[in-house]
Amino acid sequence: MYKRIRLLFKRNRDHIAYDILSEFKKLDLGIIWMEIYTRDCYVKFEVDSDEMYNVIMTNLKEIKDLESISEVDLISFEARNIQINEIVNLLGKLVLVVDCNGIIKYSNITSDLKIVKGQMSDITGRPISEIIDDKEFVLDVVNCDKDYAIKELQIGGGNYLVKMYNKKFRDSDARGKIIVFDDITEFSNFTDKIHYSSHITFKDLIYESPIMERTVKTAMEFSQMDVEILITGESGTGKELFTRAIHNMSSRRENPFIAINCSSLPEQLLESELFGYEDGSFTGAVKGGKAGIFENCKGGTIFLDEIGDMPIHLQAKLLRVLQEKRIRRIGGSKEIPVNFRLISATNKDLKEKILEKEFRLDLFYRLNTLTLQIPPLRDRKEDIRPLVTYFTKKYLPNRDGEIVYTDATINSLLNYKFPGNVRELQNVIIRALTTLKDSQVKPQDLKFYFEEEDEVVGENFDQKIENYEKKLILEELEKGGSIRNTAKELGITHTKLINRMKKYNIKKYEE
Repeated sequence: MYKRIRLLFKRNRDHIAYDILSEFKKLDLGIIWMEIYTRDCYVKFEVDSDEMYNVIMTNLKEIKDLESISEVDLISFEARNIQINEIVNLLGKLVLVVDCNGIIKYSNITSDLKIVKGQMSDITGRPISEIIDDKEFVLDVVNCDKDYAIKELQIGGGNYLVKMYNKKFRDSDARGKIIVFDDITEFSNFTDKIHYSSHITFKDLIYESPIMERTVKTAMEFSQMDVEILITGESGTGKELFTRAIHNMSSRRENPFIAINCSSLPEQLLESELFGYEDGSFTGAVKGGKAGIFENCKGGTIFLDEIGDMPIHLQAKLLRVLQEKRIRRIGGSKEIPVNFRLISATNKDLKEKILEKEFRLDLFYRLNTLTLQIPPLRDRKEDIRPLVTYFTKKYLPNRDGEIVYTDATINSLLNYKFPGNVRELQNVIIRALTTLKDSQVKPQDLKFYFEEEDEVVGENFDQKIENYEKKLILEELEKGGSIRNTAKELGITHTKLINRMKKYNIKKYEE
């Protein structure tokens, strides 16, 4: 019978894995799978009887620094796999992971996603050339060294938009491809599907920081001005949420809100979705032609995300639309009046792209009528606590008992830089809650993307500097002098000392 256990240690020390393996070796028990996360260890193994299971559990309890040991339904790896499979299948797209030799390592193929030859049970481990007939595509899978590539492909009588991501496998120099298949027939009805009213308002934004309060106030003022807005900010800061909130506070709120990502579609498909096309204008065009997003918006708001990735010739056409408020469908000659408000967003430096001749200066001036800069999460750390509370309630709504984040856990969150911003924080919380076995979230439950775990759990360089600074201030204040004299002794201004005291929550010495 298979057993799965979790061992939690009081501290991170050397040779934890060796100590665990030694106990299994003594009883001649083989380990099927083992995972070590600093102090958190998972083991999957097979035993012949309950007696042997009790013996190994008793022996493991004698390992130095062991805090607790418990049986679990799934080890961390299995829980993550289930979660990833569920998320991937919800996309409704076929996803393949292929190694550098063209061998399929992962597939989510099901009866609903049967667009290649084979079944889920026999597709993994086979060359992609046996699954897909297109020889040119198979060569691209093996030979293409671009980080990202996109092309149209016919498979089994259907048309698909295929996106290939060139990725380095973790802890290895080997590279492979993640391949995503989108059914183009879905895109043919794209504009029909996205004429929805956004229900996000400014009240739905979660924040407590002064900088976000000022940003929201500015956005609310912009919502009353019926002109173009350019929203800038790093990935994951919430640019689309702000756009939806602006739309819902504007005079156009009763009309459609249409969002499209300029980097997610190939050039020809993006152009036809924006401008529409006439009957027979290209192979595969819908009989009778089709109206585009500009034409269909009808008094609403269009959100163009990743505007910096728009092809240069489409930028010229977009500028003309903004100036004249008229469009021509692809293959057509008739001028069609349009009525919409454009809000665009980017995480790129458009001024740099202008210098590189990748973005038009005249379009930049037109889009940049009003500019809204969304601050990164590292500049508004006061928002982390309320966001953690919000995500916890959202993803564990029916949990019995309150989920508690230890002080060390909160400190780890506050000291992490979050290059992925709010989106990354959300994912960190989801991952922690997915594998949580009790009511406390500890530092070792947090799995950050861009920082080693011992750096997250321990005290990093910035923390050490801040702790030393706080210690100096407290030592000088305890000498009994005034705040003004303390500032003089420390060699800083009175205002700077007051700000530092607020930062470190030093209240008992306030004047």
